[in-house]
Amino acid sequence: MKILQVSTYDTYGGASRSAYWLNEELNKRKKFSSKMFVQIRYTEKTVQTVNSTLLPRQFYRYLFHTLDRLPLKLYRKNPDDTWSNNLFSNFVHRSINKLAPNLINIHWVGLGFLPIQSIPKFNAPILWTVRDMWPFTGGCHYTNGCTRYQHGCGKCPQIGSSKKQDLSRSVWSSKYHHWQDIDIQFIAISSWLKSCMLLSPLMKKFKIDIIPNGVDTDKFRPQKEKEQQKLIILYGANAPMSRRKGYFHFMEALELLSKTKWKEKIEIWWFGLKKKAVFPSHFPRVRNLGYIGDDDLLSKIYSTADVMVVPSIQEAQGKTVLEAMASGTPVVAFADTGPADAIDHQVDGYLANDFSPLSLMEGIIWSLEDQDRLREMSDLAREKIMINFDLKNIAYLYETKYQEMIH
Repeated sequence: MKILQVSTYDTYGGASRSAYWLNEELNKRKKFSSKMFVQIRYTEKTVQTVNSTLLPRQFYRYLFHTLDRLPLKLYRKNPDDTWSNNLFSNFVHRSINKLAPNLINIHWVGLGFLPIQSIPKFNAPILWTVRDMWPFTGGCHYTNGCTRYQHGCGKCPQIGSSKKQDLSRSVWSSKYHHWQDIDIQFIAISSWLKSCMLLSPLMKKFKIDIIPNGVDTDKFRPQKEKEQQKLIILYGANAPMSRRKGYFHFMEALELLSKTKWKEKIEIWWFGLKKKAVFPSHFPRVRNLGYIGDDDLLSKIYSTADVMVVPSIQEAQGKTVLEAMASGTPVVAFADTGPADAIDHQVDGYLANDFSPLSLMEGIIWSLEDQDRLREMSDLAREKIMINFDLKNIAYLYETKYQEMIH
């Protein structure tokens, strides 16, 4: 049986890496033959839609991204976060159908890769692993608190529109028109994401199950004893200064922390893409680790930290949460978003309340103030991931789902 994993990228970004790891684990298990079909590839193990030997992959990425964003030029405001229209037709569905898969597993397909109108043209059962909010909104990948997706979008605050019939309404309506009569099932990667999906009329008629992301617990593991003098708080995000990633909440929490005795005991490490993050000047011990592309090095960084802070205000699940916990590092995050599925409050991590910087600071202090308790939390965090989020177990859940849909 042939499964095709469809994703804009294979290993660029957390959503794509999750799809890639699933693909790799499925092939190790050999129950299904799984391949990735991508727009841009960064490894040699995938099938792709364009021939990267003709022109550099950066060209194709620029081309598709630029075309997809053209309609946004009509609006005065750039979206707060990633935005995809996926309105322009291409021939991706033809290439996929020629491969004759027994099942198509869609993942993150934004930036124009898989047009909305192409999905009903597939010749195989469709399972869609939803990794952010785009499948049920009018173009944004995260709403930043907007609830208009629950009513068909329009008057979109992310593009500065005051018109009901705007780009967001067009994208939302296109999805409704093209998808309502197709046989498709959805996987949400967290209970928070499923709850958001159920609020959108686009998802009302479809079956939605929950299968979380998995993490390779052989790769992400505790690697050494914590021997450093200072207590290390770790923060990581591809867009470290993103409002959605909770950057400003974290900065306010650090400002509050700087007024306590903990200021002299703490060192902050952060990693992400090239954009530089600004931290309060009260904390002279801030270390920028840059972009970490090596999983073994990343696991060592997680292991060295005493606690990781993931202050996102909207997060489908958060791979850094799973990776840190698998590496034996407890996580402080906000309740009422995706990471809450992985964290038992004051057992293997801490869930701050009401998106409050004060509550976030209290969570950091609580996690660090008792070293015996911190060691116990570290062990329980690792145990939680081994039981509930190990990639081998997640691959088994997908195999079961594939079997159910194919037969």
